Amino acid sequence: MAAIRTLNLIWERRFRGAYPLSRYALDDEGTVALAIPRPLEARAFDLTRLRHDGSAEVRAGFAVETLVKLETSTVSNSLIGMTADDLYLFHGASKIRFMPEKRINFLDSGMSGTGTALAALFSDIAGASFALAFGEIGGGVVWLKEIDGLASALTVSRDGSRVAFGAEAGTLWLMDAGRREIWEFAQESPIRAMACSSDGLQVAYGTSDGRVGLIDEEGARRWETRLPGEAFAIALSGNAELCAVLCRRPEDPSTAHIYLIDATGTICWDYDAEKRLLGLAISPDGRHLATGARDGTTTLYEAVPGKGGAVRRGNAQAGSALEQAETLHKAGSLALALLKLREALDLDPADCAGCDRIIAARDGYFQEAFVEAQNQMAKGCYVQAISLLGTLLHEEPLHIETAQALREARAKRSEELILQAKSRGAEGNIGSAEQLLREAIAVAPPGPTTARTELASLFADHAAAADAEADCLLARGDLNTGLAALERAQSAAANPQRALKIIQAQTAMEFAAGMTAYNEKRYSEAVFQFKKVLARDPGHAEAKRYLNFSQKFAQDSTTETLADRFSRLE
Repeated sequence: MAAIRTLNLIWERRFRGAYPLSRYALDDEGTVALAIPRPLEARAFDLTRLRHDGSAEVRAGFAVETLVKLETSTVSNSLIGMTADDLYLFHGASKIRFMPEKRINFLDSGMSGTGTALAALFSDIAGASFALAFGEIGGGVVWLKEIDGLASALTVSRDGSRVAFGAEAGTLWLMDAGRREIWEFAQESPIRAMACSSDGLQVAYGTSDGRVGLIDEEGARRWETRLPGEAFAIALSGNAELCAVLCRRPEDPSTAHIYLIDATGTICWDYDAEKRLLGLAISPDGRHLATGARDGTTTLYEAVPGKGGAVRRGNAQAGSALEQAETLHKAGSLALALLKLREALDLDPADCAGCDRIIAARDGYFQEAFVEAQNQMAKGCYVQAISLLGTLLHEEPLHIETAQALREARAKRSEELILQAKSRGAEGNIGSAEQLLREAIAVAPPGPTTARTELASLFADHAAAADAEADCLLARGDLNTGLAALERAQSAAANPQRALKIIQAQTAMEFAAGMTAYNEKRYSEAVFQFKKVLARDPGHAEAKRYLNFSQKFAQDSTTETLADRFSRLE
């Protein structure tokens, strides 16, 4: 859709006790789906559709206790309502609880625009473990997924094919209805609100510190904008070209600011609401916007598209990017600061003055970080130097001095790890030495390295020690432990001679097991063991001999048993 020129207010109506709007409560015709309380019945509501012209149509009724959240849709009479420890599903004339057998706390929930699919984030009663449930409006649970860390928000796509969810730590995930993970995206700010395109492939997020961004189907961030305050509610048009956000400013939490953001991440309309807004919805085509206030006021707006695209903000955009980058840089997030400046360069290609300011800031960060990396190398802090130089090389891949310095830092770090590995190996800590050498190989510049030679030597020494141990164990008849030592040696440094020795030890152990069973007259077990020996060594004469004996005695035993039974019957 074209850029938004302005919004016109279509109607505003107050329904005392009405729940705030949910994300799919508005359609392309400007119809709003709202749960309105009945005036003379306690806890009774009517699912009502308020049309563009202000007329109303009651579609369904339901009764429920006080809810934390209610989700409705304009294309379905189904809805879901959440309390702290219950999730109610209203479908047809029925009211059921989702996962009633579990004692859990619900953190967030969402329903598809079709009213057929739903998802819920929940924790155990102690708040120690977290999970996501995906289900159907009839109450069935399709699948569950455990989540590491505190989950905070989710959204289900309009068609019900995908669900996106975020965590307090800032990570976002997108999964399909078959429980397959499509992408995982990491950022640092706590997630407070989420919305997605109609097919669920593009996901918008809002954070506690006012970051609003859009992740595309590949799991890459298309844009991110910083707003002043907490982005606590968010809605997205069907094609993800228009994003609506409610932002609560710290200095005045009793009101909310409405922002509309276009496909480039640019704020194209904003409005300081006089009421405390709690919910909003945007139509799939992006032509209508609706908000719901704490006092029950619902407002419908119509978007007026502009003719010439978004108004250029030029230097204002550059200034905002510079401020955000400086904040990130001071916080130690060099990579994010450079990313913010790189994104800002693409916002307005014709803003020459802003471009010069951004490039100057980027070059300043680059030079400062390069000097710091050299200082870290001089102090022997190679890990820190590698991190800094890697960030700079990602920003400027053709910078020769950075590439040379990174190569040197990686070589020094590899040498440091090799020395640590030798020390661990001398202490007999083979596992730790191997881990250090593998890390040395990974960090070293490409090509043959000393670390590879050291790792090969470590494996050879380990194999030689295990071979010597195996020889002693096998010589005194401890076949099982001796075989285990041979297998350890083969795992460290394989060779064909030892492989043959392992087969011989396995054969000897299975033959010994067969003879033990034979001597104890467990002939069926003896047959089994001797057959295993012959499968490994078809020419094993003793195994053939005792297999024949075992088979005969096993058959005789069975015949005698049957004869005894018949004799008792007589």
